[in-house]
Amino acid sequence: MKNLTKRFFRPTVEVLEQRCVPALLHWTGIEGGAWNDPSQWDNGTSQAPTSLDDVVFDSTYSNGSCSFIGGVGPDNMAFSITMTNGYQGRLRLFQTDGPANIGFGGLTQDCGGIEQVSGLALNVNGNLNWSGGDINGETGVPADFNVQGAIAMIQGAPTIGSTMNFRNGVVGDIN
Repeated sequence: MKNLTKRFFRPTVEVLEQRCVPALLHWTGIEGGAWNDPSQWDNGTSQAPTSLDDVVFDSTYSNGSCSFIGGVGPDNMAFSITMTNGYQGRLRLFQTDGPANIGFGGLTQDCGGIEQVSGLALNVNGNLNWSGGDINGETGVPADFNVQGAIAMIQGAPTIGSTMNFRNGVVGDIN
C-alpha cells in the first residue's frame, strides 16, 4: 500500500533588484522644441530621453527640429539615435560642458541633419550607419565627430562640415 503522507509546500516570494526598462521614444516636437521637454516625445510615459533609451526622428511623427541645450556630463544622451523615413528636421546640439555622447546602440541616419552648434564634440560610442542626411552641413561649425564603434557604414552621399574621426573600428562601404 502506498504511503499517503502529505507533504506541505510553502511558497515564498523573493525580492528582486529594481529594473529599468529602456523606452523607444519618437520625436513629436514642434520646430525648435527642447530635447528635455517630456511633452515633445511620444512614448506614452511623458519622459524625456535618458542614456538607456532608443530615440527615433521619423517624419511620420514630426519634421520639427530638436534642440539639445544644457550640460551633458559623462552620460549618454540616448542609447541610440535613428533618423529615418524622410525626417527633414535637425538635431541641434548646444551642449555647455563637453561632448555629446550617443551610447552603444549607435547612430543610424538616412535623412535629416545633426548640427554641433556649440562647437563641442559628438561621440558615437556604438556603430555608425550613415546613408543620408548631413552632419554640420547647415552651420559648418568646426567640431569633432568621433565614432568609437566597431563599424562605420557610409553609403550614398551624406555630407559632413567638420572633422570625422574613426576610433577602434573599421570603415566599410564608403562610396
